[in-house]
Amino acid sequence: MGQGSVSTRVSTPCSSTVRLAEYLAGQRVPGTFFVVGKYVDRHPRVIDRVSELGHLVANHTYDHVSLPEFISIGGSAAVQVSKATTQLMGSADASLPIYFRAPYGAWSRDVARQLNQDFLLSLNHIGPIGWDISPNDWRFWVDDISLDTALQQCVECIEDVGRGIVLMHDSNADGLGLARKNMAYMLIEQLIPILKQRGFDFVRLDEIPALAAMSRQPFEFTLQTANSIHEPPLYCCINGHKVDLSDQEADQARWTAVNLGNGRIGLRSLSGYYLSFTETGGTQCVSTQIGDKEAFDVIILGSELIALRTHVGSYLNYSPESGTSVLTANGHAGLTTERFSGFKTGSATLGEGVCRKPGDASASHFAELICRRNNPGWRGVKSQITSSHEI
Repeated sequence: MGQGSVSTRVSTPCSSTVRLAEYLAGQRVPGTFFVVGKYVDRHPRVIDRVSELGHLVANHTYDHVSLPEFISIGGSAAVQVSKATTQLMGSADASLPIYFRAPYGAWSRDVARQLNQDFLLSLNHIGPIGWDISPNDWRFWVDDISLDTALQQCVECIEDVGRGIVLMHDSNADGLGLARKNMAYMLIEQLIPILKQRGFDFVRLDEIPALAAMSRQPFEFTLQTANSIHEPPLYCCINGHKVDLSDQEADQARWTAVNLGNGRIGLRSLSGYYLSFTETGGTQCVSTQIGDKEAFDVIILGSELIALRTHVGSYLNYSPESGTSVLTANGHAGLTTERFSGFKTGSATLGEGVCRKPGDASASHFAELICRRNNPGWRGVKSQITSSHEI
């Protein structure tokens, strides 16, 4: 058997979600459940149980709104994504990437740009995740199509494509009336044995080789001062084991963010050493491991604007010293001068399309374009299906 494509399913979550997750686990079919945050509020234990069963839980925004329309009237895409992620934290390792699917597949460059301006969202989210195969199963319940007809259409749709992410829905996020008519559990209960008999494999979304490779791509960025004292801004650079500020952007100004979870990061230089703060209030780059002195809280101050706080409450700061600006970690607990602009350089996980080509340094964590089909990396070989579900 080859490696799988993905059978994706949408839930709200609802009362049938756990039942479905238990059935899939019993069939050894791993699924990916994209959850709508406001329904997690109503069913808080559901995603924990889904995760315990070995399925992947992913982000489908908090309110299930079309993000391009939402931001066009002044809404915040970042809030929609971050609120849903907060709901997922109890069921996931906070240092692992969170996969994201846009409601209705609606996406735009403006949405991508707004999400990428948030340092923490860019750090730990991969998306938008599209799909290769959509039987439009939600139409079955709208049009009162029989279960037998729905099953036949699903099988034919999957057979026609042969491999890929399959999108299905175990409820409806836009109306309880339609959710009550949903027969997804009964449909999938009959669909899985047929697909197995015909030689299909099943894998989780994060087991798809291209996506797994993306999750390992380093998140690289530069830090620039954001105080009007320095115009143009200065770059945080490495000079041996010393940390300086320079008006020149160079390789020494590039850092890799290591996600420690819960809004904390480690900053690794290209030489492999981590930024540390010293007891005397200075900084250095000599450690090859992350300890308390190498862990920094990321404080979001605005669009592409952050502060970095040490574990003792001081903030990274910059100050002129004998004509040379050096980075310090002083005891001041304010946010007035400790501001940095974080600009990614060659970071990311998704580029133009559902799946970024590994090594595409121009990509950002939230892809600017979404392509739902014709992804040769996930299609073309039968016997490969992965299950992913939106809830």
